[in-house]
Amino acid sequence: RRWRLFPRRAAGGFFRDAQIELLRSSDVVVETLAEVLNLKELTGDTELVVAASHASCITMAKLFKQKLGTILDKNIGVATIIRTPQPPNSEETKPKVEIVGNVKDKTVLIVGDVVDTGGTLCRAAKVAKWGGAKKVYAFSSHPILSRGAAARLNKSPLEKLVVLDTLPVPASKHDKCPKLEQISIANAIAQKIVESHFQPKV
Repeated sequence: RRWRLFPRRAAGGFFRDAQIELLRSSDVVVETLAEVLNLKELTGDTELVVAASHASCITMAKLFKQKLGTILDKNIGVATIIRTPQPPNSEETKPKVEIVGNVKDKTVLIVGDVVDTGGTLCRAAKVAKWGGAKKVYAFSSHPILSRGAAARLNKSPLEKLVVLDTLPVPASKHDKCPKLEQISIANAIAQKIVESHFQPKV
């Protein structure tokens, strides 16, 4: 058997003779994430908004919205960060970044699958603040953090960036970005293994 975090599609071609167990980050980290970010202290019923870091993460944002809504017993809003490429003849080369959804006077949690250079996430945080967000947090499953990402993210409007330990993050990057917090999924993987071996199939 093989276990891996979402997305699942890439694994299928490598492990054709093995069963793939889907382990979504929304299933294993939301409770811990709520504690790390003190989300249970939010008092307003619609004070929290979960924003997809890009269009392909909309499903992920909806799952986090549902899980957090259950844990916090509150109505959670949802938004999406949209990146629009510039016209071919434009002097501006970076895509236009906008947020679709109401974030004014809200606490925003941007969720995504991978944070690499951090440029897109930094722009998303800025757009959320421009939209009137009170605080902006972010969660990413896989912290690549290449090419100066740690320092870049530390200068961004993000209050905190929470990542999983699917990839090692050197101490030097933690030093450059005190906003970075890494949480373990070891217990979640261990539980999946136990369920696979010892719980009877229906």
